[in-house]
Amino acid sequence: MQQVADWLEKLGMSEYAQRFAENRIDFSVLRELTDQDLKDLGVVLGDRRKILRAIADIDDIEKNAPAAPARATAAQRRTPIASEPIPTASPPPISAEASGERRYVTVMFCDLVGSTAISAALDAEEWRDLVGGYLDAACAAATEMGGHVAKKLGDGLMVLFGYPVAQENDAERAARAALLIQRALVDVNREDTEAGKPALNARIGIETGAVVIDAAGEIYGDAPNVAARVQALAEPGTVVVTARVQHQVAGLFVVEDRGSHELKGVPKPVTLYRLVRASGGGRRAGQRHLAPLVGREEEIAMLMRRWDRARRGDGQLVMIVGEPGLGKSRLIEEFHPRLREVPHTWVEWSCSQLLQNTPLHPIADWGRQRFGGADIPAERRLADLENTLALVKLDPAENVTLLAPLLDIPLPRDRTPTLEPEELRRRQLTALTNWVMAGARTQPVVLALEDVHWADPTTLELCAASPNAVRWRPCSFSSPPGRSSGRHGACARITAQSPWLRSIARRCARWSASLPLAMRCQGKWLTA
Repeated sequence: MQQVADWLEKLGMSEYAQRFAENRIDFSVLRELTDQDLKDLGVVLGDRRKILRAIADIDDIEKNAPAAPARATAAQRRTPIASEPIPTASPPPISAEASGERRYVTVMFCDLVGSTAISAALDAEEWRDLVGGYLDAACAAATEMGGHVAKKLGDGLMVLFGYPVAQENDAERAARAALLIQRALVDVNREDTEAGKPALNARIGIETGAVVIDAAGEIYGDAPNVAARVQALAEPGTVVVTARVQHQVAGLFVVEDRGSHELKGVPKPVTLYRLVRASGGGRRAGQRHLAPLVGREEEIAMLMRRWDRARRGDGQLVMIVGEPGLGKSRLIEEFHPRLREVPHTWVEWSCSQLLQNTPLHPIADWGRQRFGGADIPAERRLADLENTLALVKLDPAENVTLLAPLLDIPLPRDRTPTLEPEELRRRQLTALTNWVMAGARTQPVVLALEDVHWADPTTLELCAASPNAVRWRPCSFSSPPGRSSGRHGACARITAQSPWLRSIARRCARWSASLPLAMRCQGKWLTA
């Protein structure tokens, strides 16, 4: 037993020595331990992987050890040692592939809660089918967000974001994937409950950091271990992230501060946050410490001039085009507070790279932000929508059934529209446009559409149909398309159905070709 204790101490896991001794685990049975055995002993996921690798290393050393040399004869013992050095085999050079690749990744650990008790109550095949359905749903949700399923460990899952392909928003992808997994598990449980099977609960932890990934797919670094320990602190059915992750997704999700926690093996306390839901806001919704804006007085003045014209009833379009990181969104962020003295309505629709195939997702996200998400009762959200429509003198009975599905507000079955899909979409887009215009009759409206190059086709159709509707309405459109790589394509998609907007896009593209940040304003909507 002492040998095992010493071995664990060398691995830096002496805290498990007592558990191994209590279960009479010595070197004779050490090689037969499985992942499930270590889990039953209370070993956390990251440490289980380390122990299994160490056991494999013991086997390899014994297998490759040279045979003991024959006993030297007396004559050989009396032979003097040669003065020449004994040649030794030099170790083979370590290739770049064998040494591993250093990557900055976001690691997501997902594990079932109480799986041992559930599996004990089921037949092995029933348990396999139950876990298989959950793993399939979880893997599908993770890969949909661009994740790489690195390991399936029994009923657990480790997913990497940022490997093998890195994206600029890997932390956001991981967070959205985690919420998708929890949502998918609700659907799986609904089907299993109807079939008389037990419900499953998963908890998820997310951490981001630098790791080294070798050719065999093994991951070395603190991020996987921290993610596993964060997952162990999460409550069933929740997603918990570290402060590093929260810093990268600030403003994109509604979170709850879970305070500072001491994690085993981590030298400093780690602040944890529980993800509640997507916020529906863009990155500007996050709390950021901003430096003063310098050198954009002319652009701000141009925006204010267009705003003054919109207030007088002359609808305006502003298109902001530029390279990533030059401050397009910051310009809008600086513009917004300057309207504080004048009553107005500010509506912001944020497109997402991850939701380009989801129809009208900017409107749905805005609806969740404006009327609340799933944590608010559906009846309350529906009443809020009806009251909002009544305030702008639109008939709630006629418009609520059309607008509620776009805003992610559930409708009672007796109020669900029964129109054909094409007719329903046409009426929904008309109702949405009428809603914005009705608000503009009460007070000026600024509609900011951000990252339009990631907009879905239906949102682009809505944008293309807007100019005719906003004639002589005090409405200002502000659209920062974002990446220059998608600049011309985005403008072309938006203006495909409007010759007037096509001419705007062409002039904007030509004018901005030689400038780092271009803002081009076209006069009246009436010229369409």
